[in-house]
Amino acid sequence: MIALIKRNLKIYFANKIGVLMSCLGALISFFIYIGFLQQNLISSWQSLPHAKEMLDLWMI
Repeated sequence: MIALIKRNLKIYFANKIGVLMSCLGALISFFIYIGFLQQNLISSWQSLPHAKEMLDLWMI
């Protein structure tokens, strides 16, 4: 099983552009959340205690 994991990691990290685009996609979605969606979700979840903390943990 470890050999299969090592093989897949080598294949994944061999394509540097693919790794960069994968990280870039995660960063874009995180910044969209911070910029636009966070306040909308907090306002719709006002009935929950600690809504902001729960949404931040959910996003991570």
